[in-house]
Amino acid sequence: PELVTVSVGLSASKLREIKEVKIDNHVTGRVVLLRNMKAHYPYVQINIKRCHGDGCDTRIHGVKAVGFKLVKEHGITVMDASALWYLQMLTSTVSMNLPQAPALRAVLL
Repeated sequence: PELVTVSVGLSASKLREIKEVKIDNHVTGRVVLLRNMKAHYPYVQINIKRCHGDGCDTRIHGVKAVGFKLVKEHGITVMDASALWYLQMLTSTVSMNLPQAPALRAVLL
């Protein structure tokens, strides 16, 4: 190939072209089409627009796609911290009062 374009999108029907790559005729190894993408696109389309020598004797020996999606970890929220604190206080209160109130044991357990 001499000219390759890359289109991406969230669905197959909503692709948009984001990159055009011109490949010299002396290149025989790997060609990187996209690198360090900032957004995640589940659909990637590679379009061969033009070939060297009018397409005579043009070969693609393989396509390799390497990618990952960064997932941001959600930290603990104020509600989570409040619920955790409440449960800790409830647990410690029950633990302290169980030896003094045996009837409470039957109700809780």
